[in-house]
Amino acid sequence: MVKNKNKKKRNSSAPMEISVDTASIPQAMETSETRAPSSAPGVLHRKIRKESLTRRSKSLRKKKAVEKATSQMEKLEERIVKNENKVLRTKSAKKLYE
Repeated sequence: MVKNKNKKKRNSSAPMEISVDTASIPQAMETSETRAPSSAPGVLHRKIRKESLTRRSKSLRKKKAVEKATSQMEKLEERIVKNENKVLRTKSAKKLYE
């Protein structure tokens, strides 16, 4: 059924349009030089984006390094406080037995 429909459409007579070919008519030759689109703005844009990404990653690394350093300092302070408390406890225990 479908094949028959397609055949009917192909065989239907439609008025033909006659147009004049512009390629056969002689035309003046274009002598102006066409310049390729400048890729510099695109490259600059890419560089800026890449630099911004590197700046961003650099700042993130700095933030992480600062956070890590502060956490290490806090850990060291806690250890010092624990050691002081331990020393005080041992000294007080020694005094009890003397």
